[in-house]
Amino acid sequence: MELIVYCIDHNQIELFKCLAETLLCVRCSSDSDPECEDDPKSPSPCPESQQRSACQTVREKNVKGEIVKFIRGCSTVSLKDNMEASGCRERNNNITMCYDICFTDGCNLGTQFILSPSLCIFLILLVSLSSILSSMVAVTWEDVMKPYFKDKSEENKAWITRILVIVYGALGIGTTFLFKNLKGTVLQASLSFMGAAGGALNGLIMLGAFFPWANWKGAVAGSLSSYVITMWVGIGKYTVVGIKENLPFPNSTCENSNHNNTDKINSTMLPFNTTDHTGEYFTVFGQTSSSDAALNELSGLHQFYSLSYLWYSAFGMLIAFVVGLIVSFATGPTTPEDIDPKYMIPIFDRLFWCCLPNQILKFLRCGVDYDKEEIEDNEDIKNEATTIGSCSNMSALGSETFSYKF
Repeated sequence: MELIVYCIDHNQIELFKCLAETLLCVRCSSDSDPECEDDPKSPSPCPESQQRSACQTVREKNVKGEIVKFIRGCSTVSLKDNMEASGCRERNNNITMCYDICFTDGCNLGTQFILSPSLCIFLILLVSLSSILSSMVAVTWEDVMKPYFKDKSEENKAWITRILVIVYGALGIGTTFLFKNLKGTVLQASLSFMGAAGGALNGLIMLGAFFPWANWKGAVAGSLSSYVITMWVGIGKYTVVGIKENLPFPNSTCENSNHNNTDKINSTMLPFNTTDHTGEYFTVFGQTSSSDAALNELSGLHQFYSLSYLWYSAFGMLIAFVVGLIVSFATGPTTPEDIDPKYMIPIFDRLFWCCLPNQILKFLRCGVDYDKEEIEDNEDIKNEATTIGSCSNMSALGSETFSYKF
């Protein structure tokens, strides 16, 4: 039996991935093999209308006797047209893998399909979809709509929540059609928009917890500005800069090619051959590096749009801090002495309490009197102790009176 694996990618390490995955692809070799009697995918003669099989084409170009052969570049004639017949799968990372078993008659047979990771993620999302819709509807009803529909009956309230479920479901489906037209991965798009919302929300909370001068006007202006600017950067990345696309694969090893040069690479782990045309192959890599250079030469807003989506959350928090403090000082900052210390977080006291002297820590508190909070806590503890003691005395007095009267 001769097992041929086609791997097309710009990464040399993907060869070893293919090698690891092909260990489960060993099947019967011909109709006479006993293991093929009950096999639903037993080999069958090639149709006359079918083009030359991939196995037959590769066998004529390679030396027999090796278990696994890796062909790099264009691996077969009309690979796209024969993808379903040969069991090929095109993955999201632009790797086209084809697991074929070559038989004596030259026909190839695709192995069984493996459950795609994307399908697993889709099934998990379907399971959690109902809980997500229920939580969104519950929050919308309780926090937004309930004060305006107090006089409605329970039946009408139930119908309103059902309508909200339909509305949120329609918005979700519409968003999927929107993301379909965006380039890049779904994970990148989701992290981009979640980073925009998360940066604004975290900036709102941390602005009030760390900066005692912030007021409500600065908090609102900072969070809204953070969300708008971060979303603007995220949308601009897709519409203006775009997502870098991989260049087409080299086709020097295809049939009807004028190139006959080969470059064999041997591995110390398992024997395999890598066949490709050296000159054209490295020309493609040179074009890829030139596209990277073009990306680095962006200027103006294009360079601003090229910010990585992993930094959107931190970028949004920074905008919320800057805009929130500017608006707060412009409209009248809050006096730190008038702030209740329980709403603030003394970050320097928590981090550097063992390293900095008290005078420096007091300066870094920005005027907030945290000692007042400790005094209030001590008074509360004393009041609770006094209340507990008086209650115990009253209970003891009541028991003595009861005993006397009895």
